[in-house]
Amino acid sequence: MKGQRPIVIITFLGIKFCTAGIIYFVNEHSTAVLRCPFKAASWYGPPNHTLYTIATQVNQQLSQTDRLNVNGSEYDLLISNVQHADAGEYRCTGTNNGASISSYIQLVLTDAPGLYPTIQQIPAGSIMTGDTIRLTCTVSGGNPLPTLSWNCSGISINNTSGDTAAYSVMFTVDKTFNNKICTCSATHPVSSYRPNVQHTLVVYYAPDLYPKYNQIPAGSITAGHTIRLTCTVPGGC
Repeated sequence: MKGQRPIVIITFLGIKFCTAGIIYFVNEHSTAVLRCPFKAASWYGPPNHTLYTIATQVNQQLSQTDRLNVNGSEYDLLISNVQHADAGEYRCTGTNNGASISSYIQLVLTDAPGLYPTIQQIPAGSIMTGDTIRLTCTVSGGNPLPTLSWNCSGISINNTSGDTAAYSVMFTVDKTFNNKICTCSATHPVSSYRPNVQHTLVVYYAPDLYPKYNQIPAGSITAGHTIRLTCTVPGGC
């Protein structure tokens, strides 16, 4: 998985330096394929832009030589069994019309959050038909942050900030929302992190009909007799 920022080319003394904000997110122990925007003559990597390859030849002085390879006619850099030590900034170099060019690539290891998301309802507790509520799903940690989504429709609000992902949905309830289950789902590049958390709505609403009473025994009664009056009304919560 990767994200990309615009490429900026700066010319200084007739030499072009190409800086690309390319970020690759990879799982630990997976294989990363770093692709240069042009045909790479050399690759440099952590720590401190150490020389990794020249053309298809891997620097044999590196401790991770057995995990590095150059692939294809464009000289993509392959890193197998990715380790935490592989994370960092990489640079590929080449030429374009006789000018030297470089591109920078950031390799970031993915980490899933340590906890499942939680849900907060505002206002809290039971709600009345006609009320507008907001459900917020929140989870902290992970690299990158997980993506959150709701199965209940409404006005969506992304409150993600810093190291916390937060996603809200706001809607007005009626009696059909009573006992409705809203589910927040989280996804992440780490495929094993796919939690779903649920929230059940409790909505109070008035009955559609007026109460009725029933007398037993029915009809006229004689003084001294015992009767039972029952008042009933269907519906409501």
